[in-house]
Amino acid sequence: MLTPATAGVSKIADLLATLLRCDIATRLLPGDLAVVFRPTITMERRTMNTTAKTAKRDLRSDVDIRPAQVEDVPSIIRLDELVTGKSKPQYWHNFQAAFAATNPPTRAFLIAELDGRLVGFIAGEIRSFEFGTERTGWILEINVDPQVRVQNVGTRLFDEICRFFADADIDRVHTIIERNNDLMVAFFRSQGMMVGRYIEMERELD
Repeated sequence: MLTPATAGVSKIADLLATLLRCDIATRLLPGDLAVVFRPTITMERRTMNTTAKTAKRDLRSDVDIRPAQVEDVPSIIRLDELVTGKSKPQYWHNFQAAFAATNPPTRAFLIAELDGRLVGFIAGEIRSFEFGTERTGWILEINVDPQVRVQNVGTRLFDEICRFFADADIDRVHTIIERNNDLMVAFFRSQGMMVGRYIEMERELD
């Protein structure tokens, strides 16, 4: 027979099991600390067989993928502001400088060019052992010009960064996205990613 205390523990266990299995909604657990399951998703996918998968796609041959350079930062800032509505110039200058300084390379910051114009970018890095994970790849940023989103630019960028990870003997890639960002959820699902093993948690500080 369950006591009120054990019943509460059982309910929490059931909730955690549900969260680990499926998409989650914003929920609040009882307790002294207001621990909130925020509406974000961790997603993951193995990076194996990237080359074979890429060969099957009808990709645009006139899109060039290359590492981001300091002279690309103004275009990156403009594209990011176009997509997000926020201007973050210092963030992107610092971001590019940090990625360029990494040696040996455990980070990749790539851009997509079409007819000499920057139309997308992606950034990721190899991390080890945070959150109890094995050595793994994380996608930190991705953006594509809305005018070319249906032309496989995002797929090209995704495949290139997966190739970077695979070349470093990484066999799994992760990312975190906002649950209500339907466009990003659909994109990553189309790349074979699924809801991962981890739950993002946060608490507001007084």
